[in-house]
Amino acid sequence: MNRGMNRLESIINTGNGSVESGKRVFLVACLFALCFVLPAKAADFTIQPYLQAPGTTTMTIQWEMDSLAEGTVTFRKGTETAQVLTVSEPVKTPKGYTSPPCLYAATLTGLSPDTKYTYTVSSGGVSQSGSFSTFPEKADTFTFIAYGDSRSNPEGHKRVVANFRRHNPKFILHSGDFVGNGGDRPSWKSQFFKPLEGVLNHIPLFAAYGNHERRGIMLDFYFAPERLYYSFDYGNAHFNFLRSWKSEDEMAWQEKDMASSKATWRFAVHHIPSFNIGGKCGHWGQDTVVPLFRKHKVDVTITGDSHIYERFHPMVPLNDPKGHPITHIVSGGGGAPKYSTRDHPCVASHRSMCHFLVIKVKPESLTIDVRTVDDKLFETFTINKKDGVYDEAYLASVVPEEAVKMTLKLGGQVGFSSDAIPGPDNATKMTCAYTGGDPGFPIKGIVTLSEESKENYIMEPKELPFAVVSKEESVASFRMRSKSKVTVTGGGAISPPLVMTYHYKVGQVDLKLKGRVRLPAKKVALYCKEANPGYGWNKDGTLDSGRPWELGWVPVGTPAPQKRQWRYVSFAVDPKKLYGDAEEGDRLFTDKVPENLKGWYKPGFDDAAWQKGLAPIGKGKRKIGKSMVENPSAWGDGNILLMRTTFEVKDLDYDLIRLAALNKESYHLYLNGHRIRSYVWFFGRQNYRLKDMTTEVSKHLKKDTNVLAVYTMAAEKGVNAVDVFFDGQTKEGRARLDKVMERIFAPK
Repeated sequence: MNRGMNRLESIINTGNGSVESGKRVFLVACLFALCFVLPAKAADFTIQPYLQAPGTTTMTIQWEMDSLAEGTVTFRKGTETAQVLTVSEPVKTPKGYTSPPCLYAATLTGLSPDTKYTYTVSSGGVSQSGSFSTFPEKADTFTFIAYGDSRSNPEGHKRVVANFRRHNPKFILHSGDFVGNGGDRPSWKSQFFKPLEGVLNHIPLFAAYGNHERRGIMLDFYFAPERLYYSFDYGNAHFNFLRSWKSEDEMAWQEKDMASSKATWRFAVHHIPSFNIGGKCGHWGQDTVVPLFRKHKVDVTITGDSHIYERFHPMVPLNDPKGHPITHIVSGGGGAPKYSTRDHPCVASHRSMCHFLVIKVKPESLTIDVRTVDDKLFETFTINKKDGVYDEAYLASVVPEEAVKMTLKLGGQVGFSSDAIPGPDNATKMTCAYTGGDPGFPIKGIVTLSEESKENYIMEPKELPFAVVSKEESVASFRMRSKSKVTVTGGGAISPPLVMTYHYKVGQVDLKLKGRVRLPAKKVALYCKEANPGYGWNKDGTLDSGRPWELGWVPVGTPAPQKRQWRYVSFAVDPKKLYGDAEEGDRLFTDKVPENLKGWYKPGFDDAAWQKGLAPIGKGKRKIGKSMVENPSAWGDGNILLMRTTFEVKDLDYDLIRLAALNKESYHLYLNGHRIRSYVWFFGRQNYRLKDMTTEVSKHLKKDTNVLAVYTMAAEKGVNAVDVFFDGQTKEGRARLDKVMERIFAPK
C-alpha cells in the first residue's frame, strides 16, 4: 500500500546571521501579502500523530488531517542535527470511503538501534510533538502492555490507557475490537485515537483483527498489518498475530513463521479465545491452532472478545501430560461493556473489570501484572523457564485442556427432562440424556439434586450413575417427588426451580454441570398458547386492549396501561458521559438531570409543563409485524428521556407482581420516589420483557395514587420506544392457571 510520498532533507544549525537580512525582509513581506490575498482556513489534525511499524532502524509516523495539507516531520536524537521528512501525498483512501480527512504517513529510515528520538509533525499551520525509541538489536529485559476490546466506550477506554506511559512499555498489543463499528471511519477517531492521545505519539501499537473490525478495511488503513496476520520480534521474544478466522494460506504462513523463530519467549495474539469459560465462552481453534502453538512452544496466548479478565492454569492435552503447557489469557477489558465471569477448576483467576496487562520479560522469567483502570494491582504471576524448561511449581499447576472443552461441550448437550411435573403423592419419571455425539473419551459421573432444590424436592435414588459415551448409550432415568405444590410459569418453567447437577471428572479435575429440568417443548407451546397470549399492538403502536391478558394475570391499577397518560421530557447528555465504569462489576448508567429537573421522579414534582401522551413514547419508527409505525408519542430531540405516570390501586391482594418493560436500552425505574430497578445493557429486539419484581414493588406499592417514573436513553442509532407497567397475579388468577397446568402437565 502507498503510505504517502516522502522527501528527506536536513536542517543545518546556521546560528545568527546565516540568512541575509534583505532576503529575510523580502520573504516576510511576501508572506504578509499572501495572508491578505489568499485567506484560508488552516488545516487541523483529525487524528494526532501516532507510531507504527517500529524497527531497529525505522519508525513510521502517521497522522490524519481534515483537508489536504503537505506535512513535515522534524526529528532528531539528542542534540544532534535535526532532519526533516516532507510528506506531500496522503495515503490512498480505501474504496468506498471519501477524503478528506486525509491520512499521511512518514517512514523514517537509517535510524540508530535502541535510541530515543524526538519529533514534531507540522502540517497546515498546526503541529504536534512526540518521541520514540527504536527497537534494540538484542534485548533480554523489557516491558510491554497488552489489552483489547476498547470499543464503544471512549471514556472507559481513556481511563484504561491513561495509565500506560507510567509503566514505560516498549510497545502496546491490542487484541482486537478497537471500535463498535470498524467500517465507520469517524468511530476510529472518537472511540480509539482520541482516548489514546498523548500515548500513541510515544509508544507504537500492534493490532490484531477483531470481529468488530468488520472486513478489516479501516484496520488495514490505519495500521497496515500484512494480510491482517503477521509477526514481529523484540529482543528474545517472538509475537504471532492471528485473525481468528483461519485460512489454509494463513495456517501455512503461521507454521513456517513459528518454526523459524529461535526466541526464548513466544506469544500468540488473536481476538477470539481458544479457551474461555466466562463471557462469550469462546473456543476458536482448539483443534487447529492450539496444536500449532504447542508444537512451536508458545508460552502465552493473549485474546479478547469476552469483556473480562480470565487466566487459565497452564494446559496440556490428556493424551500428552508431559507435553508443552500453554497459559491462555482473556484480556477484553479495554472499555467495552463488561461481561460476567464464573469459577472453574481450570481458571486460575478471573474478574469482570476494565483492565490491562503489564508484561515484564527477563531472560529466565515472565511476570504479568494485571492492573485496573485506577492502576491498582489486581494480581501478579510469574512464569519461570530456564534452558527451555519450566520450573516445578508451574508444571505442578498444569491441567488438561479437555476439562475446559468438556465444560463447554456438555453444557449444551447434557439435559434433564420430564413429561410431567412432580407432586407430593407421585414420583414422576425424569430423564438425563447426552445428545452431543462421541465425546472423544468416556466420562463417568453421578447425577444428584442440586443443593438449591433439595428444600423442595426428593430424588429417587439420591444419586444416579451416568456415563457419557455416545449419543445412543448416554441416557438414564430417575424419579422425583415434590415436598409441596409445584407450578409452571407463564414461560413454561417448573417452579420452584428444579435443578440437577452432574458431577464428573476429567483427568484429576473435578467438574460440575448444572441444569434445570425441562418440560416437553410441544406441551410448553400448548400451555403458553392458552396461558400466555402475550401483548399485542394496535396499528398506531398502542397496546391492543381487545387482546386477552395472560391467563391468571391482570394489570396492576387503573386506568389500564394502554389508556394511561404519561408526562415526559427529553434533554441531551454528552454521549461520552452516558456510562461510567465501576472498578469492578457492571458499568454505571448515568442518572444526571439538569438542575430544574432535580427530584423529577418523586410524587410531589410538578410536571405540568412536560409533554403529554400515550405510551409507547418513541424516537424513530418501530417495527410491528412487517410494518414500520410511528409511536403514539414523539420522544423529542434529546438522547435522554424522563417519563412519569400515575395509576390508582384499590387493593394490594397480589401474590405475585411482575414488570412488563418495552425498551431497547439502559434504564432506571422508580415507584413512588424509590428506585426499584436499574438495567444497564441493551436489547436486540423491541418487545415487552417480563421480570418478577414482587419483593421490590410490594415494598413501595400503596393504595390510592402511585407514581411510576422512568429514566432512559436513545439507542446508538437514535431509536427507542418505551412503555412500562406492572402485572399482578391473585389467588383466583393462580387457580385458573393451575387448571390449565394440571390438564397439560399432570402425570398420566
